[in-house]
Amino acid sequence: STIKYNKYNHYLLMSTHLFPYISLYQKDENFFSLHKKPTPKVQYKITDQQLTVSYDKEEKKYTDIPLDIALLKDYIIMVKSDPKLSDMDTKSTRGIRDLGHLPTNLFMYDYDLNLIKILSTNIPILRLASEGNTNEFFFIGIDVDFSIYRFNIDEI
Repeated sequence: STIKYNKYNHYLLMSTHLFPYISLYQKDENFFSLHKKPTPKVQYKITDQQLTVSYDKEEKKYTDIPLDIALLKDYIIMVKSDPKLSDMDTKSTRGIRDLGHLPTNLFMYDYDLNLIKILSTNIPILRLASEGNTNEFFFIGIDVDFSIYRFNIDEI
């Protein structure tokens, strides 16, 4: 799973890699309390203490799982695949990610996990990073070679 913490606004976000689950916590004093936990948009059932999940029959996998997350001052940025947006498919080959199949869209959410905007970069995105005290973030993308891109939400 992925865990990200913003030391400036005291939010902690946890996302799993094998199941489309996200939870957002806010720190008060020395404790974290649940701020938001959206219901997963996936069919599943529990039988005899076994979790069985229904995959998309064509994709054979989940598509709403963030590959990376950045917590900004006012927004949460996620990079994830979305076949409805003609995004490149993300697939693995023997445990190694095929860099020719990375997503190109960034999903911008508020801290109530409402989708605000989808940003199309047309650049395959590998990683996200931010300091957290501004609405600026960086991502590693692949053009001809690995490149670092700077993006500021306040400038759009």
